[in-house]
Amino acid sequence: MRSNCIGVVASVAYAMLSLLTPVVSHASPTLFAGHRLGFQWYYSTLDHPHDPPAVIEVTPTGSFYIDHSQSTLTVSDNQIRFESSINFSTHFNGGPFNGFVLTDIDGTIGNLDSFVIESETNLAGFSDSRVTLSANSIAVNFQNLSNRPGMLVVLSVAGHSVPEPSPLTLAAAAAIAILLSRTTRRT
Repeated sequence: MRSNCIGVVASVAYAMLSLLTPVVSHASPTLFAGHRLGFQWYYSTLDHPHDPPAVIEVTPTGSFYIDHSQSTLTVSDNQIRFESSINFSTHFNGGPFNGFVLTDIDGTIGNLDSFVIESETNLAGFSDSRVTLSANSIAVNFQNLSNRPGMLVVLSVAGHSVPEPSPLTLAAAAAIAILLSRTTRRT
């Protein structure tokens, strides 16, 4: 009975301490810098990868040349630039999806929350509906759009890191665990 009481008191004390202790957040204006992103082009659906996957190291910017679409994808701290170097006009074929997906392959970026299509984007028909965010990936769909010389899509992406408990909270949890282990040994 006594050990159950001590366990309840310790749990309540820990809960109160964690409410009073600030949470450490690693949010910064640099979302992608220093991280690795997986790149995959898909056509005609998200179930059909077109090329082998690639890894982009974002230090300070990572660039990747996409051979089949003659384009360059550049990722900086919080921006994604897709620029065509094609020298003739063509279009991205139909199908439910024709584009790329960038994924946080190490799980170190946090959650991707929002994006803005920057004003320098000059791809006719490109809109918010062509970009899909999930917690750790961004998909960009060019289905049926024109690919012409100088075509540019620029996205600014915002996100936040997953909060971690502060060192004081972790130390308090360790102290409570030690006290509980000593109490249970005595009874």
